[in-house]
Amino acid sequence: MKHLVLLLALLAGTAFFGTAVAQERIMTYHDSARTLIKSVYFIKGGDSTRIHGPFRGFHTDGSLATKGEFKEGQKIGIFEQYYPDGSLQRAIPFEGGLRHGELIIYDPQGKVMQRAQYRRDTLEGELTQYYPGGGIHSKTEFKRGKPDGLVQEYYESGTLKEEIQYKGGQPNGVSKSYYPNGTLRSEALYRNGQQHGYFRTYHTNGQLDTESTNEGGKRMGSFKQYSPEGQLLVEGQYLEGLLHGRNRSWYDNGQIRHIFQYEKGKKTGTNWTFYPDSIVESKQQLTKDGKLQEEIFWPSSKRKALKSYVGEQPSGTWTYYDEQGTLTKEEPYVAGKLNGQLTTYHPNGKIQSTLLYQNGQPQGEEKEYYPSGQQKKLYTYKSGKRFGAFKEWSETGVLVAEGQLKGDLRIGKWTFYDQKGKPIKKAEYLNGELVKEN
Repeated sequence: MKHLVLLLALLAGTAFFGTAVAQERIMTYHDSARTLIKSVYFIKGGDSTRIHGPFRGFHTDGSLATKGEFKEGQKIGIFEQYYPDGSLQRAIPFEGGLRHGELIIYDPQGKVMQRAQYRRDTLEGELTQYYPGGGIHSKTEFKRGKPDGLVQEYYESGTLKEEIQYKGGQPNGVSKSYYPNGTLRSEALYRNGQQHGYFRTYHTNGQLDTESTNEGGKRMGSFKQYSPEGQLLVEGQYLEGLLHGRNRSWYDNGQIRHIFQYEKGKKTGTNWTFYPDSIVESKQQLTKDGKLQEEIFWPSSKRKALKSYVGEQPSGTWTYYDEQGTLTKEEPYVAGKLNGQLTTYHPNGKIQSTLLYQNGQPQGEEKEYYPSGQQKKLYTYKSGKRFGAFKEWSETGVLVAEGQLKGDLRIGKWTFYDQKGKPIKKAEYLNGELVKEN
C-alpha cells in the first residue's frame, strides 16, 4: 500500500509539466518479471539522458529508497536515500548535477554518522565521522578532494587518539598518537607520504620506549629500545632499512642478553646470546665455507646442541646433548629438510630409536630400543604417517604384541602373547575401537 501511495503521488505531481515538450514516464524493475519496481522518473523528448522532474527509487520490498529531483538530466536540490524501514540514510545536496554543499549520513537509529562538505563534486573543507553514541570519531580537512591539513582521530571517550598533518593527500609533517589516558604513544615525521626523520614510541608511563630515524620510508642510523624504567634494552644500527653493524641487547637487570653483528640484514662474524647471569647461552659463527654454525649451551656451560645453517636453512647433522654432556639426538638435514636417519639415545649411550627421513617425511620403519639395546617396538610408515605393521617385544626379547596401526590407532587383526611367546588373545579393531575378541 505504501508503495502504491508513493507511486500515485509521483504520477499526480506530473501535472505541472508543460505540453510543449512531451514527458515520458520511465519505470525500471528489480526482477525480469517486472513485478518489483526499482525506479520511476520522466524523460523529455524521448532522450534517456534528459531526466526531468521527480525521481523515486524503491527497495525490493517496495519501500522508498531514493527521492530527488532532476532538471534537464542533472540532479538538483537534496537527494535523500532511505533505509528499508523508512528512516533517512543520507541527504546529498546537488547543484547542476554535481554534489555541492553538506552531505549527511545517518545510521538506522537516525544518528549522524558522517558530515562532509562538497564543492562542485569535490570534497572541500572538514569531513567528520561520529561514533554511534554521538562523539566524534575523526576529523579530516580536505582541499580539492584530498586530505590537506590536520587529520585527527579520537577514542570513543573523546580523548585524542591520533593526529597527523597532510598536504596534497599525503602525510607531511608531524604525526602523533596517544594512549586512552592522553599520554603520548608515538611521534614521527613524514615527508610526501613516507616516514622521514625521527620516530619515537613511549611506554604508558611516559618513558621513552624506542627511538630511531627514517629516510625516505626506510630506517637509517642508530636505534634504541628502553624498558618502562628507562633501562636500555636494545641498541643497533640500520642501513637502507636493514640491520647493519653491531646489535646489542640487555636484560632488565642490565646484564648483557645478546651481541650480534649484521651486514645488510644478515648476521656475520661471531654472535652471542647470554643467560641473565651472563653465562653464554649460544654462539653463532659464520664458517669459511659460508655455513652458519650455532653452538648452544646449558647454564652449566656444557654443550646443549650443535646446529648448522646454509642461508637460513638447516644443514648437516644437528646434535643434541643432556646436561651431563651425553649425546641424546642426531638430526640429519639437507636443504632445510630432514634427510637420513634420525637417531635418539638413552643416557647410557645406547640407541633409543631410529627413523629414516626423506625430504622431510618419515619413511619405512621406526625402531625403538630398551636401554639394554634390546628392540622394544617396530612401527611402519607410509606417505609420512604411521600406517601398517606394528610389533612390540619385552625387555627379554619375547614378542608380546603384533598388529596394524593407522596413526596411533589400532586397526585390523591383533595378537597378544605371554612372556613365553605363547598367544593369549586375538582381537580385531576398527579405528582404535575393539570390535571382536577371542
